[in-house]
Amino acid sequence: MFNFNIKKINKKNFNKSQKGYAILYTVVIISIIMTIAIGLSNAVNKQLILSSVARDSQSAFYQADTAIECALYIQFKNPGYVAGKDFDCGLKADGSDVTLTAQGGGGVFTLKDNSITSGPCFEIYVDESNNTPDNRVIKASGYNECNPASPKRVERSFEVRY
Repeated sequence: MFNFNIKKINKKNFNKSQKGYAILYTVVIISIIMTIAIGLSNAVNKQLILSSVARDSQSAFYQADTAIECALYIQFKNPGYVAGKDFDCGLKADGSDVTLTAQGGGGVFTLKDNSITSGPCFEIYVDESNNTPDNRVIKASGYNECNPASPKRVERSFEVRY
C-alpha cells in the first residue's frame, strides 16, 4: 500500500544547513546543568563557612562566660589583685586547676592562663583604680584561638561593673 523510498526521505529531511543541531542542543543543556551545579556548590560552600563561624563564635562565647565567672569567683573569694600573684579559678574539665597570673599594677590588671598556647582561651581585664561602687570593671574576653595572628580568631566579651 505505502511505498516509501528511504533514500529520498533521508535526503529530503536533512540538508546541509541542519547538520550539528543535536550537538548544539547537547552542549546547551550540559552548560545549563553545569551552571546549576556550580551555583549549588557555591551555596553549600558558603553554608559550611557560616556554620564554622557559628561554631567558633560559640566557643569564644563560652570562654568569655567562663572567664567572667572565674573573675567574679576570684574577686569574691580573694578581694584585690596583686601583680605576679597566681589565682586559682577552679577545675578544668580534665581535673587540673585553672591558675591565672595577674599582670599589671595601679589597680589595672590582666589575668591570663599562661599554660594555654593553642585552642580556645580567655583573658580578663580588671580595673579597680576607682574603687567606688559601680566603678570597678571586669571585662572578660573569650577567644576560639589563642594565637592572635590566626585569621579565624573570634572574640566575644562580657563586661561587669560593680
